[in-house]
Amino acid sequence: RHEAWLTAWRTRLPDCLESATRRQARKFFVGLDCEDTALHFIRIAALDSAVCQILAPLLAHEAPLSAVSEIKTTLSHILVDEARHVRISRAYAMAWGASPEQIRAEWQDIRVRLATLLESVGSDLATLGANPDKLFARLRQQPQLPQLPQPPHPRLASQFLHLPESTAAGCR
Repeated sequence: RHEAWLTAWRTRLPDCLESATRRQARKFFVGLDCEDTALHFIRIAALDSAVCQILAPLLAHEAPLSAVSEIKTTLSHILVDEARHVRISRAYAMAWGASPEQIRAEWQDIRVRLATLLESVGSDLATLGANPDKLFARLRQQPQLPQLPQPPHPRLASQFLHLPESTAAGCR
């Protein structure tokens, strides 16, 4: 759903990213791929939490995007979805055996790398209403994760992941 919204907007906007920025972004996202299921879920949660941090200032009352109701509504939906993804992905990472320390370390790494990637578009973020220095500092901070939930029961993990219950149970 998010991709469809963003693609529709992208077709109406000029292509302004430099090829070097595109290459760096592609390298960043390819680098997120991994075979370890727990690590995969940690990375989803880390990236989605960073998206929430990026969207928040863009949706602030004084931000230019908040004046365009279609954009504000869509980005607000994306923000809510991403926050939900963070909670679900973090819980499933724990179900697959990730420790709170591993989650914190991986979140820190992903968010620092994303901040570095976004530095090249800092002036664009400022035009959209974000303070890039504040945003990048927030992304680079050691994450203060809320109390991590108990891992879901293996049966719930198996339903979510479409795996046999015995497989999910072995990954706790």
